[in-house]
Amino acid sequence: VGKYLLEEMPGNRTEGLFEGYVQVVETGEPLEKEFYYAHEGIQGWFQNIAVKLGDGFAVTFRNISDRKQTEAALIERSRQTALAADIGLALTQGSSLSTMLQDCTEAIVRHLDASLVRIWMLNPVDNMLELQVSAGIFAHLGELPQRIALGRFKVGRIAAERQPHLSNNLLDDPQLSVLEWSLLQELVAFAGYPLIVENQLVGVITMFAHHPLTEATFNTLGSVADEIALGIERKQVEQALDRERQQLREIITNAPVAMAMFDTQLCYVAHSQKWLTDYGLEGQSIIGSRLCNGFSDFPPHWQVVVQRALKGEVQSQPEDKWERSDGSTLYLRWAVQPWYTPEKSVGGVVIVTERINELVEAREAALENSRLKSQFLANMSHEIRTPMNGVLGMTELLLKTDLNYEQLDFVQTLRVSAQNLLTLLNDILDFSKLEAGEMRLETQQFDLNSCLEDVADLLATSALNKGIELAVLIDPNVPCQLQGDAGRLRQIFTNLVGNAIKFTPTGEVVIQASLEFETSSYASIRFSVTDTGVGIAPANQKRLFQSFSQVDASSTRQDGGTGLGLAISKQLVELMGGEIGVASRGAAFVPGRWSVLGESGDNELGSRFYKSQQGNESITPLAQQGATFWFTVPLAKLPNPVPTLMTSSLALAERKLLIIS
Repeated sequence: VGKYLLEEMPGNRTEGLFEGYVQVVETGEPLEKEFYYAHEGIQGWFQNIAVKLGDGFAVTFRNISDRKQTEAALIERSRQTALAADIGLALTQGSSLSTMLQDCTEAIVRHLDASLVRIWMLNPVDNMLELQVSAGIFAHLGELPQRIALGRFKVGRIAAERQPHLSNNLLDDPQLSVLEWSLLQELVAFAGYPLIVENQLVGVITMFAHHPLTEATFNTLGSVADEIALGIERKQVEQALDRERQQLREIITNAPVAMAMFDTQLCYVAHSQKWLTDYGLEGQSIIGSRLCNGFSDFPPHWQVVVQRALKGEVQSQPEDKWERSDGSTLYLRWAVQPWYTPEKSVGGVVIVTERINELVEAREAALENSRLKSQFLANMSHEIRTPMNGVLGMTELLLKTDLNYEQLDFVQTLRVSAQNLLTLLNDILDFSKLEAGEMRLETQQFDLNSCLEDVADLLATSALNKGIELAVLIDPNVPCQLQGDAGRLRQIFTNLVGNAIKFTPTGEVVIQASLEFETSSYASIRFSVTDTGVGIAPANQKRLFQSFSQVDASSTRQDGGTGLGLAISKQLVELMGGEIGVASRGAAFVPGRWSVLGESGDNELGSRFYKSQQGNESITPLAQQGATFWFTVPLAKLPNPVPTLMTSSLALAERKLLIIS
């Protein structure tokens, strides 16, 4: 107190703070300044804020060294990201090797604040490093060497030893071939990295700077060097491919397919004899004429394809349709690719076509036969189902009459057999409708709770007979008042849950519903059926969802079935605009995907179905073995849903509950 301010903070370390304080007193405007301070053991970045106070001013200082370090790290990370982006762009869009390397060196100069960057490539014939490109303020100086022997000077030693090098004091680096020149230009630092791909030396990249290079900058140069080495190898491979493309002209003439070679103006350069035959050009001399002169009805979308090929794109189409001006139709398989000149520029395009009219006609005939077969099966299944319903009806009436034990056993066996046959006919009818494209979905309002409860009620007896626990879990955020085909949704669940019960000897089967995403009018809901059964081996999972296909197709299998249930379910889900899949132990099975807890783990019951909790541990519905069949479908939401028990906040914690079976 009472000491002179500048004696405590020397002016050469406060960068004009005194003048700022005078301005605060004179103008009343506050001062905010950041500065680096180092004196008597105290160093770091500080923030100074000064405000006028009476006839004087008040000053606060805050150490902001941590923030400055964070900002510096972010700047360094941003610089590395920008450099990586520019290097990636140069490596992918460089039209030639020299252009690609030049763009890379300029990017390094720009982002790493380098004064000179050079890329050398190894000539394996004489083991000499040859300068390819340079960038920076000294890039075009002729006195710098253009060729260096392997092992000579620092650049040659980096290549020979395949080790990077960093020096922030050129006086300590007498091996530099340009040491005197570097010191004359007041350069301070040098760094070099070998360019190696798959243990093969490609070249060396070197960098000079007027300031010391940090370890981070050196590491960044190393990462860039690896990318450039890969880019050089890739470009060399492309050059080899370009040479091969030059041979196309010799190949095309005698090619056994319809093939033609054009220049950039789409004038014929070469063609095969089959090209003339396929397009009715026999006896004509078309070399030098334009493509469109011979085809006045050339499709417009093909013109776009050709123009894209002239820009370097390779394109193909396994099947295309060309309606000719004479009324005929050609079905073609084609490929279009550019060919290149020795200067590495696009010289034109090569077009290869194959007529596939016979293949298309055979395919359409096969599809029509399949459609007719499916339609016949649908009609026959419908006709057979009518008398079968009569058999079931009479069987039910017969069971109500007075029968002895043996007669009752016969009639019950008859009823079960008739029901199984009716189930088979229903599956065939549904499958045939789906195959024939005759299946139509209904749109009606339904309650998701009731839909899933109906399925659980229908199959509860089967589960009870096997001693299996059947549970339904619906996440609280799932909208339950929806629009869609509830009948088909129940059919899918009946197939999946029925299979789960069938192949689960002990344990549980859990039906789950969770919300994937929703809009104001639609909700995408993910359903799953999880069991603790025998599971499905990865090798057998690919056979699921195929018609008349079963994991166990042996004659000694314990569980029956037509093999149509999953195929029908798959087509119904896809017809609804969703997708279906399976996860089982040994494949993509992830236990514990869905949580049974309500939001925020509270004790409110989010569903009128099941919620199991013991202490603070929730029961995970997915078991450690078994399978999970899942499917997602988009369903329309009701515009004005009526509040139900599902959506109400019903607190049941610490309440008494009576369950009557």
